[in-house]
Amino acid sequence: MHDVIIIGGGISGATAARELGTAGHSVVLLEARDRLGGRTWTCTFPGTGTAVDLGGMWLGRRDTFRHIYVEADRYHLPVVQSPSTTVSSLIIDGMRHTDPQALPPGYGAEIDEAVRRITETAQATLPYLHVPDRTRPLDVPVRQYLGTLGLSATVVATLSQQASVHYGAPADEISALYLLGEIASRYTPFAQQTLALDVLDSFRDGTKALLDALIADAGAEVHLSSPVRRVAQTSDHVEVITDAEERFLARTAIVATPLNCWQGIDFSPALHPAKQAVTAEGHAGHFAKVWLLAEGLPEPHFFAAGSPDGFQWIRTERVTDQGSLLTGFGDPVASPDLYTLGGAQKALAAYAPAARVTAVHSHDWNHDPYARGTWIAYRPGWLTTHGPAISAPEGRIAFAGGDTSTSYNALWMDGAVETGIRAAAHTRALLNTPVSTARV
Repeated sequence: MHDVIIIGGGISGATAARELGTAGHSVVLLEARDRLGGRTWTCTFPGTGTAVDLGGMWLGRRDTFRHIYVEADRYHLPVVQSPSTTVSSLIIDGMRHTDPQALPPGYGAEIDEAVRRITETAQATLPYLHVPDRTRPLDVPVRQYLGTLGLSATVVATLSQQASVHYGAPADEISALYLLGEIASRYTPFAQQTLALDVLDSFRDGTKALLDALIADAGAEVHLSSPVRRVAQTSDHVEVITDAEERFLARTAIVATPLNCWQGIDFSPALHPAKQAVTAEGHAGHFAKVWLLAEGLPEPHFFAAGSPDGFQWIRTERVTDQGSLLTGFGDPVASPDLYTLGGAQKALAAYAPAARVTAVHSHDWNHDPYARGTWIAYRPGWLTTHGPAISAPEGRIAFAGGDTSTSYNALWMDGAVETGIRAAAHTRALLNTPVSTARV
């Protein structure tokens, strides 16, 4: 009988394991994959010797994402910034522009005014973000919300695409309320994709550096290649059974898998109807992240955006002896060949016709059975219909993972760390509560 079973060995699960292990509790961590990391995955780009992150990578900024930087400082992990880039190519209304000073008349000014108005609305909404009756009119698709602002079709299309790239889903599938909540409390996605490209931090040695430090501190009993099939709880313990019929018992449990994977686990008693509803529908995030090595770019530090298909956003992250290493994001539903050399070449050529892609490297998270999607995108209506029930503990089971964050940092690693700490705190309280008073 362990104190706690943690299901899922991503950043959130590892954070919870560290919190509980260092507090003296016995922890067993079950991970379905043959590696730890979840939707983070540090590996080497073939032929370069350069570490890249196929999943989560950016920390954000120190002034807005406190939890992830606390961990970076705790473990003395070196942090580097994305290289400073200029706008190399923008596609607007189907036309490619390579001179930021020669954009359509009034375009930049209208973008700036639109972002100012959206930010004002976000700040005014901040006190009511968790009051459904006040915010329900804003819990609509991003494109629908933008359409109410009296903007030109060009600017609506531009801002819709910027939101799409940020959340990894079409603007018709993203909640405008979540966007406004993030702008008000955490981060403005529009600021990094207009003419002033934001500079973001990442771990110099990849996200694996943080993961390794967390696991080393946790002292947990770790089982890889152990997908969980069933989770059943009683008034005094939790039983977890894996696909291989391994049986684990503990006084408590933490589920730290992606929200889209909850439906693959048989919970007894069944999960709250809100959790069942969101996992049955699945969050909307599904955009591809592709690393590509390219030569012949207009400049080594390259940035481009605006293509309606292919790479909707692409920038240089590293410069190597072999060429520029770029990350490109796009919708694999609309452009299913993005993961291939030929597809990446076609997508980059939309911005830089003379450039040549020499290699690509990526992971298809949508077809990964232990991810079933990429970083989370809250669908319209989720916040005001289901709200806190999505992340709430149930009996002796707590829930962690960025997908369950209630602080509008769900799609960042900061959300994974925060929810791991939150779930561990709830679990410690349960472990210190006499069994007779615990409720299921």
